[in-house]
This record gives sequence, C-alpha cells and structure tokens, in this order.
Amino acid sequence: MYPYIHVGPIFVSSNKIAMLLAAVVCWIVFILTEERFWQAKGFRARTWTFTKLTLQCIICMLIIIQGTCYFHYIFDAIPEAELRRLTFRDILLTNPFKTVKAIYGAILFAPVAVFFYTIHDLKNEFYKTLNQKTFIFALGVGIIRLGCFLKGCCFGIRSDIFGISFPSFSSVSFAHRQRGLTHGFCPPPSLPVIPTQLISAIVAFIVAFFAWRAAKQEKEHIFFSVLFCYAVFRFLIEFIRNDMGRAFWWIFSTPQWTSIFIFSGFTVYFGVKWVLRHKENMKHSAN
Repeated sequence: MYPYIHVGPIFVSSNKIAMLLAAVVCWIVFILTEERFWQAKGFRARTWTFTKLTLQCIICMLIIIQGTCYFHYIFDAIPEAELRRLTFRDILLTNPFKTVKAIYGAILFAPVAVFFYTIHDLKNEFYKTLNQKTFIFALGVGIIRLGCFLKGCCFGIRSDIFGISFPSFSSVSFAHRQRGLTHGFCPPPSLPVIPTQLISAIVAFIVAFFAWRAAKQEKEHIFFSVLFCYAVFRFLIEFIRNDMGRAFWWIFSTPQWTSIFIFSGFTVYFGVKWVLRHKENMKHSAN
C-alpha cells in the first residue's frame, strides 16, 4: 500500500492518481465501444468523431463526479467546523479535486450522465445506452476502490486473522492514532484491518465483467441488475467497515439506508408489476 506516490518533487495521493487512471481507462473504453467511432470513414471523419465523443465523455464524467461530491455533502458526516464554512454555492460548484467522493453518487448519477449524452434521442437511445455503458461505470468504481486500498481509506474492522496492516501516514493509521489504538509522535502502521476496499474492488471488477458480457448479448435491465447487486453488497459490507467518515441513522449507515431505499423501490416495482400481471390473467380467464 502506498498512501502517497512520489511524482517529481511532490507527493500525490494515490487515491487521486487512481481517480485519474479510472477516468482515462473509462474514456478509452467509452470511445472503443462506440459504433460511431468505428463507422467513421477516413482520417478527418474519425478524428472529428473521436473529438466529439471525447467531449461528450468528459461531460458525462463531470456529471458523475459532481454526483459523488453531492452525495458526500448530503449523506456523509462532515466536521462541524467545515460545515459552518460551507455555503450553498460551495456545494453546488464544488471543486471535484478537493472533495471527498461517495461511490453511491457515481452510480446513481450515471443515468443522469447518460440522459445528457442521449438527449438528442432519449426514446430510442437512453435505456439502450445505459445498459451498454453500465460495465464502464463498474470498471471505474473498481479502479477507484483500488485507490482507496492504496491510500488506506474506507477500511474495515480490526481482524488478526483476515486483516492487513496499513503503513504509516495511511488514512487508517491516522484513524487508529486518533482513536488511541496506536501511539507515537508520527502515526505508526495501523493495526490489522479487513481490506474492505480490496474486496469492493474485486466485486466491482467481477460485476463489470458480467455487465460487459450481458451487453455483448444485448440483454436488458443491466443497469438495474447491477444497481440491485451493488445495493445488496454495500448493505452487507457496511457491517464490517470501520472508517470515520460515514454518518449513521439509528443502527445503519447512510449507504445502508440508500441500499434500503433501493430495495424498497425494487419491491414496489415488482409488486406493482405482479399485481398488474395477475389482474391481466384474471381478465383473460374471465373471458
């Protein structure tokens, strides 16, 4: 684990490098999976298509990144001193490079990004594009979670059996020193904790693979299937997370409440669908 990476004369947070890598990888995959790029004939046409797709991809990324920032301000536990300094303008026009990100914001703002990307033909393109691009969102989440692992944030509970000790100056080492679990003038290496970030990254990459395969097979409801799977996984893994940034209402963290909200939405949707199908069958039986 490398909380900070030496780049020239400065040290850069590995989490920010992972975000940059995720953006570059998602941009490349975004371009290569677009039929318009391969259908363009000639150097000039392909260059124009590449430039246009790149601009559209950047807009989508900015929307998703802003979503992660908004979710942080709304749902995370922000220190009181920082909260007093914040204004509505600070939140609305937040600097994405200096703000903590909430992964749920990226996932739930993905349809918003696709909405703007397909606004020219929402009826025919929105849902199709959302399903085709879902694996890119999952791929980006996996890379970002690897950055969390390198930095040591989003860590799990203590475990001498399944735990990993993070180095000095990692987020978990600072947290353990702040809680009085370790001592020293400089934060020493952390106590062993479950690497929930690495687990999340592996799950995200697995989901990305299956979403990609489903997109190749032109299946439907890929995004909502991934959303439901992530909600189940996030609800469960929150029980073994132990970082300090998450807010709690009652016995559940805010990501768990978000998962419960998603569960409720799926329950209502399939419940209404079952009732309508049952009424339709009853109607046909009566006839």
